[in-house]
Amino acid sequence: MKKIVIHIGFPKTGSTLLQSFFDAHPSIHHNRSRFKNYVATGKITEEIIEELEEGEQIDVLSDELLSIWSGAKNTDLETYNLDYDIEDQQRKTAEGLKELFPNANVLIITRGYQSLFSSLYSQYLLTGGTKTIRKFQPECESQIIRLYNYNRVIEIYEEVFSAEQVSIMPFEALVEDPNFFLIQLERELGVENINYASSIVHGSIAKYLIFSIRITNKLYKKYLSIFHKQTAHSKLEKYLEKVHHFKDSNFAKVFNGKKKKLVLSEAFVKQFSLNSSKLEGLERYNSYISKYRM
Repeated sequence: MKKIVIHIGFPKTGSTLLQSFFDAHPSIHHNRSRFKNYVATGKITEEIIEELEEGEQIDVLSDELLSIWSGAKNTDLETYNLDYDIEDQQRKTAEGLKELFPNANVLIITRGYQSLFSSLYSQYLLTGGTKTIRKFQPECESQIIRLYNYNRVIEIYEEVFSAEQVSIMPFEALVEDPNFFLIQLERELGVENINYASSIVHGSIAKYLIFSIRITNKLYKKYLSIFHKQTAHSKLEKYLEKVHHFKDSNFAKVFNGKKKKLVLSEAFVKQFSLNSSKLEGLERYNSYISKYRM
């Protein structure tokens, strides 16, 4: 019987890098297109089952939306509806996966609140956002508390599968030393070590660029207001592609934007600490627990 590993995210915890690693590893079968129906409907179906070729040791199923489904898409507005019972959805997802893969191991990656908030704000700007970080803060804090409840997800998967089948790893270790993190992951998966040139994919905007990109977004959106909606949407997509390339260019480093120290609310930090209390005491979190706790 082939070994099954289910990687369930969370979003903004290095999923793209890990999926690229799964693609590159000769002892791992990984197909990114298996969850198309799940992404659209939020339902686990038999379409994600695949017959594996001889010689492949492990089948890895990976999608960050398994931890936090994006919700049904509104095709008119190109937005997603998160107005649903998150815990019920997470439990049904876990139960659907258990039914198909009862002996699977589950991999959960977590991320501390400060860098998570900054990364989500960066993503907001890279999708054309124009709010200052202060105006963005209350809404983002609320969504993180609602969606990033690590205790809840860990408890669901340990209950639906078993504690022995669930592995939890910190994103902070991946950032600190990607190669060592992947070696640990290979040991966890039971596969040989390969030479893999790893680097964080879809990184956040550098702090010195935040102000410049936010103002540019604002000005560009005013410019787009003179066009028909469909034309404006097409132009915005092309503009955002350029922003993505620009943020990683050497030329971008000549900019010096305003730097403001981010101070997250005490209520948010306290609740995030409560939502991640199960990470305390895990040996691999010893060096990073301060990123999750008050």
